[in-house]
Amino acid sequence: MPPAVRILWEVFPQTKPTGTDEATALGNEIKVLNARAQTWRLDADNMGITRWGESVVANYQAYYDWLLQQKVIGQKLNAADVLTNELIDDINAFDAGEVADMAKGYAAK
Repeated sequence: MPPAVRILWEVFPQTKPTGTDEATALGNEIKVLNARAQTWRLDADNMGITRWGESVVANYQAYYDWLLQQKVIGQKLNAADVLTNELIDDINAFDAGEVADMAKGYAAK
C-alpha cells in the first residue's frame, strides 16, 4: 500500500499530513488505507459488488435513515432517487491487469 499513499501525495500534495515526520505520516496513512480497502473488494463478501464504483442502494438508504433518526435531515430521502449504477459498465471499461502493472511499475521507482 505505500505506493498508493505516495501516488496520492504526489498527485494531491495537500493530502500529505503535516506536523509529523514522513515515516510516521506514511505509517498512519497506510493504516487508514488498509482499513478502508477492506470494503473495496470485488467479491461476494462485499455485499455482492462485482464492479468498481457500484453502489448498493440499501447502504445509502440505511445511512439516510440514520441521518433522519439523528435529526441531521428533516425528511425521509429515497436513496434510489439520488444514485444510479447506470454508468458502471462504462466506468469499468479498462484493463485491470494494465492498471496493476502500472502500480507495480510505480512501486519499483
